[in-house]
Amino acid sequence: MKSQKFLAQFLVSTIAVSGAVSGVVASTPQAQAQEAEELSTIFRCVRENRNFATIAERGDRTTSPIVVWRTTEFGPDYTPQQRCRIVSDRLSRAVADNGGRLSNLYLTTGTLNNLPVVCYINGGSSNCNSDNLLFTLDRRSAQNPDEVLANLLEFGTTGSGRPVYSLRPNNSSTVQRRTFSLERVVNEAFRSRNSGGSTTRPRTGNNSGTNSGGRNNGI
Repeated sequence: MKSQKFLAQFLVSTIAVSGAVSGVVASTPQAQAQEAEELSTIFRCVRENRNFATIAERGDRTTSPIVVWRTTEFGPDYTPQQRCRIVSDRLSRAVADNGGRLSNLYLTTGTLNNLPVVCYINGGSSNCNSDNLLFTLDRRSAQNPDEVLANLLEFGTTGSGRPVYSLRPNNSSTVQRRTFSLERVVNEAFRSRNSGGSTTRPRTGNNSGTNSGGRNNGI
């Protein structure tokens, strides 16, 4: 009888310890990081010094500028501020359509209506079209479209590179088309900011009224 009572107490203690360990595992830094990365990511246009910039937000966290908008060659209807707002909205819609996740979203370059463009692709699309268009490249960036994305990747994964400037001299020869993980770029940009890559939160601009209708309208 005593042995049976001892066995029952032992089993109860084992279950209690197991439950406590499970609770500890659930609160490990790895689990917390995974939970944070599952939060929906949105993109916003903010005022950064004298420029407009696209940043990413996740909860109450923000990245440093990912794209800085400067070119005025597209005319008064598509100023740097307008381009910043529209492209930030397009990136947010791309993530929302992907279930609020960045996974399986990639940035690449292509041609649409005989113009060099940057777009996003996923498992169901491999080319740039009016549905996945992000923006049209200006003349200088168009000399080597992939260099624009290479700079974005450098900034996002090392924190020591440059954000993408929409107007930047480039004399490099054309290279083979490449694709870059949007998830990797954004996540590393968050980590870079947390490690001291940026010290102040940019002043948020107005992101309303930017429905472009999915046309290749000079963005």
